[in-house]
Amino acid sequence: MKPWRLRLLVIAAAAAAGALAWFALGDAPGGVVPARAANVKWTLPRDRPQELAALDKVWEGRAPWRSTAAVVAAEAPPPPPPWLPVGVVGSGKAAQAIFVAAGGPEVRVRPGGSLPDGGKVTRVSPFRVDWIDAKGAKHEQELFADPLPTQNATP
Repeated sequence: MKPWRLRLLVIAAAAAAGALAWFALGDAPGGVVPARAANVKWTLPRDRPQELAALDKVWEGRAPWRSTAAVVAAEAPPPPPPWLPVGVVGSGKAAQAIFVAAGGPEVRVRPGGSLPDGGKVTRVSPFRVDWIDAKGAKHEQELFADPLPTQNATP
């Protein structure tokens, strides 16, 4: 017998066995009648503000983290970053020092001009910038020779 005929015979035998079983055992089970739900009125529970206020106090006292009042009081804003010279443009009386602060735009300031934080530029030469910061401390920076101070350093 050829293999395709054997496969066809197996499929036909399975179909015949299924048909005989359906005739012998009967139809599908009868339809299921859904149960009727009882007519129950239901509403959301109402909050009692006085109980919730008492629970809020307990939660604030036992919170696994600091209470919101302590977080707000403890987190003071960080001081503004210092303005640092990074270059000089122009020459002679037209010379301007370029200052930058972390997260801010560059600022060009002539000698005698003011920095955004209240400091004042005292001298600008081709490779040197002298300035007084907002706290009154004097600074000098030799460009291309001295390493730039870090943003977090406080003089």
